[in-house]
Amino acid sequence: MPSAPLKPCTYPGCARLVSSGRCEDHPLAIQATRDPERQKLYDRKWQRRRRLHLSASPWCAECLRHDVYTAATDVHHLVPHRGNRTVFMTSPLESLCHECHSRITQAEGRGGLKVFDRRVSSAGGHPRENLSQCEESA
Repeated sequence: MPSAPLKPCTYPGCARLVSSGRCEDHPLAIQATRDPERQKLYDRKWQRRRRLHLSASPWCAECLRHDVYTAATDVHHLVPHRGNRTVFMTSPLESLCHECHSRITQAEGRGGLKVFDRRVSSAGGHPRENLSQCEESA
């Protein structure tokens, strides 16, 4: 029985023919995955709580502290839950944009240093001049 025709490698610019996906010269990067036990926390109850929180608080709290209106996309636990389901589902939350959430989460891993140096306006995330939001609000 004939097999399917070979296709080019899906890596940009590579024309090597493969049966599917990428050639051995361009393997997919290994993606970081959440611990399966911790992944269980992100169930329907959490999704509902997250959705309700974002609808009640649609703006990034960190950006608002600097008079910048940015739509919130992430929900941040103000109390670190460390995988504890009770803390995860009952601790206070904060709406954040993805950039602020990533920065704050990373800073918490470094000992709690928070830095705000975004260069966006309050209208649609357009770049501003060379001043950071902290310098502008001062």
